Amino acid sequence: MISLSLHKAHIARFSQLGVSNDHLPIYLSESKEERKMKMDNNELQTIYIEKLNKDILPKLDFKKLHESCNSSDKQYAKEVLKSLHDAFIQVYQTDYLTDKEFEFVLVPAVIKAHKTGDVSIGIVTLDIGSSGEHWGTIFFTDKGLIDDHDESFSKAEREYIDANFIPYDYWYTVDVERDHHVDFENVPEEICEMLNYCRPSENDLQMNGPEI
Repeated sequence: MISLSLHKAHIARFSQLGVSNDHLPIYLSESKEERKMKMDNNELQTIYIEKLNKDILPKLDFKKLHESCNSSDKQYAKEVLKSLHDAFIQVYQTDYLTDKEFEFVLVPAVIKAHKTGDVSIGIVTLDIGSSGEHWGTIFFTDKGLIDDHDESFSKAEREYIDANFIPYDYWYTVDVERDHHVDFENVPEEICEMLNYCRPSENDLQMNGPEI
């Protein structure tokens, strides 16, 4: 289903502590501190999603965003990406993630499709405990938000996603300690420009979304 807002279901598959499912193993040796960290992580994810739904997503022009991502004038796309990044910093109080403090985290990213070469913005789910292993993506498309793990897609929606977005490369705006899954040494110039826009002085954070 294509949506215009994020839902808590996007993190539900990572929220069952100590329960074995397709995504989370059981860790019998976990300490109380580690279990508390997971609970805190889930709460932060929920707060981040709620902030995006309240302050940023209602203001987005998804068609304009898609056009900006794939034109020479990427200003609108950069502003949207920065607003997602700044909201992350406001919630997490950092943009440097280590496995001592975080587990599964949703972070803003720039995405480039292999088939079409199209650029888009997204929210990627990373397992910080596995050096930033990628677990899923929510694409910001010209039609709205698309979660690549959504099982409710119609055949037409799935064909649209496969034709336009998958497979893809991604580069996120935060720093992840010991990540060996993303090549930040060879970032395309247009992507690098968008990522660098998110890293001005800390006094210039956009907490209320882009101007539309």
